Amino acid sequence: MPRTIFAEIKQWLINSAYFVAVFVLAFGIATQALVRRVNGYEATKKPLFFSINKENIILSNSVAGRIENVAVSTGEHVHKGDLLVSIVDDSMTQRIIALKGLANNNISAETELETLKSRVGEYEIRAPRDGVIYYISAAEGSYLNASSPILTMFADSNVKIMGMVNQEQYTKIQQNKEIDVYSPRFEQVYKIIFTGVGRVQAATNYEESKFEIQFRFADEENGAAFIEGEQLEMIARNDTDDAALKPSFRIAKLWNNMILGD
Repeated sequence: MPRTIFAEIKQWLINSAYFVAVFVLAFGIATQALVRRVNGYEATKKPLFFSINKENIILSNSVAGRIENVAVSTGEHVHKGDLLVSIVDDSMTQRIIALKGLANNNISAETELETLKSRVGEYEIRAPRDGVIYYISAAEGSYLNASSPILTMFADSNVKIMGMVNQEQYTKIQQNKEIDVYSPRFEQVYKIIFTGVGRVQAATNYEESKFEIQFRFADEENGAAFIEGEQLEMIARNDTDDAALKPSFRIAKLWNNMILGD
């Protein structure tokens, strides 16, 4: 009688072991197929990129004169109020020197001298906002007429993020308003907020309708670090949070970590 019970227990354990082995094998095969399918989709789906759009500021001179000094270089970051370019009017400079010798005894000369001195600010070009110098179009020593473009800069503030999307993508973005984007240069994720549509590209026989959409950074100070035209890749929100992933993706991630070593 004890041997019979022992034999039954032994047979039950063997059957259970076979069942578990078959189940694990079947689960592994099915899961690996699902993982490959999901990973294949992840590898072939087309990423969606947006571009940084900074305000372009062209600075020009209000008076004619010779460029005496260019105090900045291309790519340099400047702050509001920084001196960028100094201009000199040689005839005015000579007139000031002459008036200084007369101002002590001549009220008219003193008045004219003070008037010329008050115009010194017109011969200085200063940064209107924080930003980056993009292009300098005039060199030291060159003579310029009034209203000549001297340099171009990109402002740090009011940075826009822009991109073209199709109807389905536009609808989803309208619903969510906030999305996450990834910067390859900084290796960091940033939150951006949908602000509107710039233009709509009508559908053709070969392409569907496209929408030019605009965003701003949730933290507006983030925009200062980026370069005009730099690209950011849109990513799914919380795609690093296992609880937020779809079941198939959770299985894929689990299998990659435990079996495939990804």
